[in-house]
Amino acid sequence: MKIIKKDIDGKDGSGSVVLQAEEPEDMWHAYNLIVDGDWVRTVTMRKVITEGATGSVASRRVKMNLTLDVQKVDFDPQEYTIRIGGQNRQENPHVRIGQFHTLELALHRNFTLTKPCWDTIYLERLDTACDVKQQADLAAVVMSSQGQSGLANVCLVTGHMTVVRAKIEQAIPRKRAGRSGHAKALERFYESILQALLRHVQFSPYETKTTPKPGGAAPSPKIGKSGGYVGDTAKKTTSEGKIKCLVIASPGYTSREFYNWLMAQCSKRDLKEVSAHKSKIVMAHSSSGHMHSLSEVFANPSIQSKITETKAMVEVKVLQDFFKMLGDNPARAYYSYPHCQRACEMGAISTLLVTDDLFRSCKLQERKQYVALVESVRDQNGTVHIFSSQHHSGKQLAQLSGVAAILGYDLCEIEDEIELVSSESETDSSDDEGWTHIPPKSAAEKKAKKAAEASNDNPKDDMMDMMF
Repeated sequence: MKIIKKDIDGKDGSGSVVLQAEEPEDMWHAYNLIVDGDWVRTVTMRKVITEGATGSVASRRVKMNLTLDVQKVDFDPQEYTIRIGGQNRQENPHVRIGQFHTLELALHRNFTLTKPCWDTIYLERLDTACDVKQQADLAAVVMSSQGQSGLANVCLVTGHMTVVRAKIEQAIPRKRAGRSGHAKALERFYESILQALLRHVQFSPYETKTTPKPGGAAPSPKIGKSGGYVGDTAKKTTSEGKIKCLVIASPGYTSREFYNWLMAQCSKRDLKEVSAHKSKIVMAHSSSGHMHSLSEVFANPSIQSKITETKAMVEVKVLQDFFKMLGDNPARAYYSYPHCQRACEMGAISTLLVTDDLFRSCKLQERKQYVALVESVRDQNGTVHIFSSQHHSGKQLAQLSGVAAILGYDLCEIEDEIELVSSESETDSSDDEGWTHIPPKSAAEKKAKKAAEASNDNPKDDMMDMMF
């Protein structure tokens, strides 16, 4: 994300920022920055109908700037597009004030975002979006070829979201003596995965060097496929990608068989964009070829040790620490806003886990209390991890109300205090307007049991919950 202009009042936080999305990941940041009540101004095309003096009607498309009072925001993670609906708030010769319209934000097109208050979470998101280090650096292929069908999902894991770039489903007949149908179908299945990798996965830049033969004339420089020059000057040939690691996961030996086939094809076809990064390909085990299996792949310690630098892996590790603490010592692990807020008041939170969905709440008061909770934990020198709702770890945390905390010491009395307050509020729930009521938890054992159930993947349920 590129900041073109920034005009924010230092007193009340009101103001506007002119931004330009340069990468697909920037659209996700923009989606998290824009909420109901903001004003967004950008260039758009509109069909304008004019009527002549003789009654003739003519239509033409006009390029114009519109400023909408945001009332609806939709994000498409597959196409990386944002559609904004709302009312026009500034004069325009073709669109009257108050008229409803829809804008679509696009890459490399400036847009102005105006907010009544840029709080710390918004400013932090803005800084993150403008950090060039926040890029997609992990790719994964989750595949299976069991039974009579083959399934593979090729996806990119960025710092804030997981996006399926290709889903491959093909019929693969069983092995039968004297028939080659199985081998041919498996070859087609592997070929489809390879084409998806070449199309969607761009590895980190690599270097190639060529040395002239002894006594021979220096070869004339040639232009390589990736755009660099290959010759005797040992110049760099880059793939201009960002992916630092490719994880291939499957049940059984499918991933290893595909890897062997892939390396053989690299030798036959001279696929240097893959073979040059052979050391960055990691084999892993998964229970199936569906997307929900990614959570168990990333939870594997041997896999984590190889891809620890990604933000997604940091979130997985922190969530694992929370579940482990919840099982070993429930008095030091709590979830739900009332529990975490009480622990924060007592200065006991060492690590706070919160999903970014909570900061997109349409209720201003609800958003303010979560922002205040984050600021309080940081003021107490605690660590705050804001989980992406587009990651598996964020979805798991959302099942536990979206906020959780690991405490620095035992606080058994919080459970009894919250139960008492919750039971009293149940008798007069109609007066509650600040935050949604959360049923009380009668004991730490029930809390641990519920959290353990949320941490276990159910393939049938996750297929509906974790669609990308």
